[in-house]
Parts: sequence; structure tokens; C-alpha cells
Amino acid sequence: LALLLWLFGLAAVAAALLGGAAADRFGPVPTIVGLTLVSAAAVAVLPGLQVQPVAAASCLVLWGLSGYAFMTPQQARLVGLLPWAPGLALSLNASALYAGSAVGGAVGGGIVAQAGLAHLGVGASALHAVTLLLLAASTRLRPAAAGPPPLRG
Repeated sequence: LALLLWLFGLAAVAAALLGGAAADRFGPVPTIVGLTLVSAAAVAVLPGLQVQPVAAASCLVLWGLSGYAFMTPQQARLVGLLPWAPGLALSLNASALYAGSAVGGAVGGGIVAQAGLAHLGVGASALHAVTLLLLAASTRLRPAAAGPPPLRG
């Protein structure tokens, strides 16, 4: 298990570099879509790889790469939408990540309690699909004006 976690960590470090390069080359939204699809596939098949350590390790590497590469294009996208307040955009994103982790943990716990560990990957992939739907809806947003809205008094 320690070796698998070490591989996961190495993938995360490499992903920090690869996510930015992909966002620069393909754009933030296509990069996010691709990474989400890879992550969804990895978590879907991972529960079935319990007795195949090499396949499980490869899957964890893909999951680590896709998960940790996500942050750079997401941040670039958000700063592009709110260029006059990048700190606000990124802090709201951090809050959304924490909320998503809480929701994911609750949903995952419910899946394990009701259907067992073997079904956890399918549930995680379903949450990835929700992520893609939210991303699609958010692509209709346009960058904010050059400054904050005027105060009304």
C-alpha cells in the first residue's frame, strides 16, 4: 500500500506541471473535460482491480494525474472569468472544492453502506458526470466587466 500511495503522490506532483501545459495548449475547458473523463474511468474500474496490483497501481497513477492536473486549468478559467478579482474567484473555488469533498464523502459513504464497496466506482463516476454537466452550464458565463459593479446606496 505504501508503494501505491507513493506512486499516487508522484503522479500528483507531475500533474501540477502537466495540467498547466495542457491548459496552455488546448485551453482550460477542453483540458478539464479530458481530465474529468480520465478520472471518471479510473475510479470506475479501480474497485475491480483489487487482486491485480500492477493494474491497480496504473489506475491510481492515472487518477492522481487527472485529479491533480485539474487545478491549474480550473484556476486559469476562473481568473479569466473574474480578472479584476482573482483572489475572490480562487477563494470561492477553494470553498467549492471543500464542499465537493464533503458531498462526495457523504455520497460515497451512503453507497458503501447501501450497496457495498464494489459499487463505489460507479457512484464516483456518476458524480464526475454531474461535474461535466455543471461545467457545460458554466461555459455560458462570460468574463466580468473590468471592475466590480458599482455600489448602490
